[in-house]
Amino acid sequence: KIGAEIASASFASDTELNIVFTEPIKADTLSRYTFTVSGNTVTSATYSDEDVTLTLTLKDAVTSGNKVTVTQVLEIEGVDNNVVTGLTKADIER
Repeated sequence: KIGAEIASASFASDTELNIVFTEPIKADTLSRYTFTVSGNTVTSATYSDEDVTLTLTLKDAVTSGNKVTVTQVLEIEGVDNNVVTGLTKADIER
């Protein structure tokens, strides 16, 4: 079985970025340190099991028209116990 992937990533606001996964992730494997955002600092991370969505709160606002890249830096684990590494989503536009 293939592990979780990023289904989509988009801005919810100028300081919030939503990452939607292709399958549920174990919440205890996610934190503000799990992903980096280019040119910014992640200050918190909140996971919704129902929506399989991780919301990253950013330190600095991203202005309209700018793009960021999200890179996974720590392992995460799907509810099926598959360990996932190396996820990246580039050119997410605000």
